[in-house]
Amino acid sequence: MDPDNQKTVMLYVTNNISSIAFKTLQRDEQERPDSEKIAYMEELLVTNPSLFLTKWGRYLPAEQLEHFQSLRGNNYEIDVQMHGLLKELPSGVQTIERENALKKKMVQNRRFQYLKDVLKDSEYFTENAMRLREPGLYDYYIGQHIPPHMRDRPYDNDVNLVQRIMTNIDRSIIDNKLRIQQQIEAEQEEEEEEEEEEEEMEHEDEDERNGDDGIADGDRDTKMLRTHSAGPVIAPLTHSLLNKSTDAQRKLKLASESENLATEASASSDSWQAFQDGQRDEFVRVMEELFLEGRDPTFDYSQVDDNEAFDDLDQADMDMQDKYFDEEENDEQIDVSGTGEYDY
Repeated sequence: MDPDNQKTVMLYVTNNISSIAFKTLQRDEQERPDSEKIAYMEELLVTNPSLFLTKWGRYLPAEQLEHFQSLRGNNYEIDVQMHGLLKELPSGVQTIERENALKKKMVQNRRFQYLKDVLKDSEYFTENAMRLREPGLYDYYIGQHIPPHMRDRPYDNDVNLVQRIMTNIDRSIIDNKLRIQQQIEAEQEEEEEEEEEEEEMEHEDEDERNGDDGIADGDRDTKMLRTHSAGPVIAPLTHSLLNKSTDAQRKLKLASESENLATEASASSDSWQAFQDGQRDEFVRVMEELFLEGRDPTFDYSQVDDNEAFDDLDQADMDMQDKYFDEEENDEQIDVSGTGEYDY
């Protein structure tokens, strides 16, 4: 590369070093000083520009990548890198959307890695901790299936006074959360009913103006019939719980089947234990999804989202490869369209 081009690129790197990820840090590894980073990057730019592009090319804007154009044609690796990097430079809103999508995927990968490495077998996913965070979901998946004689049984003899006090405090917190959820649900249902009544009144007024009172009455009868024939509600769920995640909603809809399974499973202790285990597994999966989606207000997600120590390098490489080959497929589809013959 021409020395002037090298100086221009390094000037940009020096001025923007704080926004360039130099390397993925291992746990407990200290960040290098900026001066060391810049010196190493400059050496690599001179001795191995292809590797420089591989490591940091995605942080360079189009005008800086243009300084590498003179190297194309003589170096296959640089050709591949430049092809991919230049295609990653749409303008305006598309650039922002792409950056946001990449950041979101990076955050999701880091949270998943943290879940596997730190949280999976920790106190965070114990039954009591999950119940404290989401008492409504706990009751839906587990609590409502516990027989009354087991749910309200007295403390065991080995439970000391402090443990009993802490348990009572936890129960108080859980009961308070459930009351708040039920209150929110009741208010939302009341608002929905008022909106439905207003809509019905508007339809009735419109029908009266159009002289279709008979049809309106028939519609009302049909609506009432549908309302009274609807199935019973299995358990009270707030809208916030129903909106927790798409997969969680699907699982909650299947809860009606669990009551029948519970009745059948109670015939034998083995089947009942298997049923309980299955319900708990479902509950844990939903709670994992809520964590990955950032739905735990008590957790400081910045300690994970901004921490390169939780980058899964293998997954990141796979994402980059998938992205590259997807782009290659798109290029081939565009090239093949037209005459249907190769141009030489």
